[in-house]
Amino acid sequence: MGGTKTVLALFGPEGPPAPALRRAVLPTATGTGPAASIRTFLGADAGRVRAACLAVAGPVRENRVPAVNLPWPLDGGDLARAAGLPRVTLLNDLEATAEALPVLAGADLLVLREGRPDPAGARAVIAAGTGLGMAIVSPRGEVVPAEGGHSTFPARTPLETALRDRLAGRYGHVSRERVVSGPGLAAIHAFLRDRAGLPPPPAAPDPAAAAAKAALRGGDPLAEEALRIFLCAYGASAGDLALVALARGGLYVAGGIAAKLASRFSGGEFLDGFSDKGRLRSLMDEIPVRLIRNQDAPVLGAARRAVRDAAASAPGGRPA
Repeated sequence: MGGTKTVLALFGPEGPPAPALRRAVLPTATGTGPAASIRTFLGADAGRVRAACLAVAGPVRENRVPAVNLPWPLDGGDLARAAGLPRVTLLNDLEATAEALPVLAGADLLVLREGRPDPAGARAVIAAGTGLGMAIVSPRGEVVPAEGGHSTFPARTPLETALRDRLAGRYGHVSRERVVSGPGLAAIHAFLRDRAGLPPPPAAPDPAAAAAKAALRGGDPLAEEALRIFLCAYGASAGDLALVALARGGLYVAGGIAAKLASRFSGGEFLDGFSDKGRLRSLMDEIPVRLIRNQDAPVLGAARRAVRDAAASAPGGRPA
């Protein structure tokens, strides 16, 4: 459940990797609200559902999420009662993506760096979209949500410093997601055009997508430079997360931006930013880096969590 769209899927008691019984994509902001959308989607199957889990764009605390990236706040207990379900668990969308890692394989993943994977090591997930999400998976498989996207953006070059100063004049604190996100890519492009004495980019429904398309098409040096800066900053943030988590098991890049720009993530800018950690560069070069191509990863992770919730509440610990 993101700020724009909601993906609903119904799974059998075994959950992923078995495929969903059915799936629907709906607008998040509806006049009837999420409970009515869920009831309509489930229809006659509503009474058979033993547990539900929603991956939501925002910080979750005590099974509640404020209206940060959603049109309204959510409360799992209230939603369960309104939708006629026994239980609804709310997860941050990156936490749900991390939950999906055990069932992602083959075409779901693009290897950016093979590295030297440690099966007993921690793993980490990062995804830039409207914001910048992060999550960590402990060596025991426990998923730890994180809000590192709101940590301070660490400018590494004179140009990044000038960008940070420009953003600080507008926002005060400059978080990582002011740069490493869709709006961040648009902000970088606008900053470069302003420095060059050019007017703002032409109005577009999605300025970040427009900048990315111009960069990939070629012929727009400032758009190309904006994408290069974005990829370097993205890689640096991913590397910082991998260091904090000591993610010897792998760093996973998720989200729509990475999926759409997969060919550029395979290039040098992202991985150079990732590994540029001074004396620990050799360690960074050993960390496996994968790009998650499957955009349903949060759905799969939410379903895996719902299966566990159903098992925990069923007689004998098995889902009905």
